[in-house]
Amino acid sequence: MTPSRVLAISFRMPPLLSPRAVQVHRLLTHWALRGIDITVICADPRTVPQLKWDQDLMNIYPQNIHHKRIIFPKQTKSWLNGAIGIQDCVPDPFRPWIKYAKEAALNLLKQQDFDLMLTFANPMTDHLVGLSLKRQVPIPWIAHFSDPWVDNPYLNETKNFLARYVNANQEKRVVKCADQVVFVSEETRELVMQKYPSHWWDKAFVIPHYFDPDIYPNQPERNSNLIFRYVGSFYQFRTPEPLFRALKLLKDRQAHLLQNVQFEMIGPCAPPSLAKRLCRSYQVEPYVKICPEIPYLQSLESMMGCDVLLLIDASTPSHNVFLPSKLVDYLGAKRPLLGLTPLNGPSAEFIRQAGGLVADPEDTAQVASVIETYIKEYRRGILKEKRTPDEGLLATYDVKQVAPYFYEQLTKRMIP
Repeated sequence: MTPSRVLAISFRMPPLLSPRAVQVHRLLTHWALRGIDITVICADPRTVPQLKWDQDLMNIYPQNIHHKRIIFPKQTKSWLNGAIGIQDCVPDPFRPWIKYAKEAALNLLKQQDFDLMLTFANPMTDHLVGLSLKRQVPIPWIAHFSDPWVDNPYLNETKNFLARYVNANQEKRVVKCADQVVFVSEETRELVMQKYPSHWWDKAFVIPHYFDPDIYPNQPERNSNLIFRYVGSFYQFRTPEPLFRALKLLKDRQAHLLQNVQFEMIGPCAPPSLAKRLCRSYQVEPYVKICPEIPYLQSLESMMGCDVLLLIDASTPSHNVFLPSKLVDYLGAKRPLLGLTPLNGPSAEFIRQAGGLVADPEDTAQVASVIETYIKEYRRGILKEKRTPDEGLLATYDVKQVAPYFYEQLTKRMIP
């Protein structure tokens, strides 16, 4: 089967600012440029006030995708959901959108034929739209996961037995009913699929995140300081504390090492005062600059304008399975990578393949050691040559390679 008309379900699409919106928009656009007719059902951003906009995202690519923007209704809490405290986590706060997205999809399916339906999560609500449609319409369905669902160690609702039970049941029905299931790393595939019958594994495959080299700006002018830069969010589990602990250790032992070295944190914080409070607590303000969130294209420029791109991950209570799309965007900037991330997992392996070093965020001495290594390599003039990712790795994650590979996998795997 060669799908030429695709119906996609993705709550997050530009101008909503999120990594998922960027990734889905990028993939579908490159399919559209290959002559595939793409219609995507997505949220009307005017009705989702809690999410941020980035209007420039709409200008990255030619508008070759048909958008059907569906309202996100004002939420009402039933007495049952309010009583048991799972209103926002079965599967997520966007569940009220299912009814409206499904109605829009059914209307489209009455008007024209589609060869394939793709649902993109997060949010997992997208998969429940697909599940509901699959029960009514005999259309091949691909469910794409950027993160685990019930196996995500960071979700607070995992502590709620009833919410976990409902989500586990929903995930099982999605995996069972979908014709194919896609994950962004082998580790995520194994984590999710190990719960299910072995013959279900045959329909699960891995497509990595991807960057687009054509949208990066030229390298901006910059000063002579050595700049380590983190671009991304901080929240309850992922904080800059591992970095600040290590900087304090270096400051106390050899403050001269940190002269003319800057660590910049760019992105939102929850709560907003978190990063600044931690910075003051560890007394490392002279070496740290904390900046607010910036538009996506500007974030790519900031990646190009530093010496080292820094990944700071949360410590996981189990094996780390996450490969954030931000890390692949980092790769496209062709800068040395440094990871404060669990030593086993796709992020650590990715950074090692790119020539970078990793340190366990809980091991302060180890974090300080890798920072010291990068500073000394920079001052010896060998950092860029030694740590810059090679062209072979860049090609592996280039959207011009990944998008057609994804499409080819679909044509091979889908039932005629």
